[in-house]
Amino acid sequence: MKITFVMQETGTGAVGGIRVVYEYANHLIDKGHQVNIVYPLTPFMPRPKLSLKNLKDQARWLKGQTRWLLLNLKRRKRVEWFEVKAKIFMTPTNSPKFSWLSEKFVPDADVVLATAWETAYLVTKLKEKKGKKHYFIQHYEIWDVWNNEDLWKRAEAIEPDPNRLCLAMHDIVPEDQKLRTMKKLVDDTYRLPLGKIVISSWLKELMELKFRQPSQGPLPNGVNFNTFYKEKTEKTGKRVLMPFRPAQWKGTEDGLKAFAIVKEKHPEVEFAMHGVPARHDLPSWIKTYGRVSDDELRRLYNSSDIYVIPSWVEGSQLPPMEAMACGCAVVATNVGGITDYAIPEKTVLVSPPRKPKALAQNIIELLENRARLQEIAEAGHEYIKQFTWERATNRLEELLVEKP
Repeated sequence: MKITFVMQETGTGAVGGIRVVYEYANHLIDKGHQVNIVYPLTPFMPRPKLSLKNLKDQARWLKGQTRWLLLNLKRRKRVEWFEVKAKIFMTPTNSPKFSWLSEKFVPDADVVLATAWETAYLVTKLKEKKGKKHYFIQHYEIWDVWNNEDLWKRAEAIEPDPNRLCLAMHDIVPEDQKLRTMKKLVDDTYRLPLGKIVISSWLKELMELKFRQPSQGPLPNGVNFNTFYKEKTEKTGKRVLMPFRPAQWKGTEDGLKAFAIVKEKHPEVEFAMHGVPARHDLPSWIKTYGRVSDDELRRLYNSSDIYVIPSWVEGSQLPPMEAMACGCAVVATNVGGITDYAIPEKTVLVSPPRKPKALAQNIIELLENRARLQEIAEAGHEYIKQFTWERATNRLEELLVEKP
């Protein structure tokens, strides 16, 4: 088959959702398919209405477009952080208003996939010769909504089960005009005439229960076991690792609160975080690492006993899977694809999102029970072995030839 992935961007670092597309592209090529990746010189960013009241928004939009244009001209179809085997094409823009222009730069294919909400509008407008149209859904991409504390509280008011808050957020209508407009733009893409492929069970439920749209999947991600594997490293039983991620919905503040609770009871524990910016205000008792390479991250996983993921919401995270592959016991919030690639209380300990005390209690449980720590780590390590990119690619291949 000839397969085209339409991207919003290539990413300037190891971005999870983009990495997933690149993994699929490489493995599909290994299976004999011809794969193209298309991304724009200037990504689709809806332009604010021109008025005196929103000159700042206009300036921010123009700055963003200029930044991407200069960055992509500099790259010249290169991806520096990942070895991509696919052929890369560039369009002038992903804006659906200029689909007639961008279409000239999208190769003809058997299948074409939108990979982010901004690309769904363009893919919908492409001619049939560009391929059967699919929408590869890796998250419910209402980013600013996820970052809004007031909207989470409104969701909590209508959904008593904290593990289903992500689904409840669909029913919340933001009072802020900007948030409401952006949420509608995202929501509307899920009603477009595209075959939906989802990567986790909660996204499938979101599509079918909330949007009344059929979907294929879930299609869990894989792990690159050539990069992330268990090394012969002496573990202390007292080292806890967590990623630093600035978006509020990533739960970093909750993770730090959990760390503080654990430290009060176990001051001997070593706490570490990776992905920490050069300027930060983290406590001095947390050992920090900046942006690390895959090899460096593997060593961090291997030298740590517990890996903590405190997110409020996720599509489906790669880091917990990688940590399990490296022999870490994972403590996570019960969001994203956790239940698709792990068994709660057997291969991973889970707690509801936005509950740092519960997160801390799971960390403490493992620190105070070495046998339980080893049990979770070993069970997770064995269970995750089945989630190979080869297996995921075989399933994607099947879905692409099925009728949506």
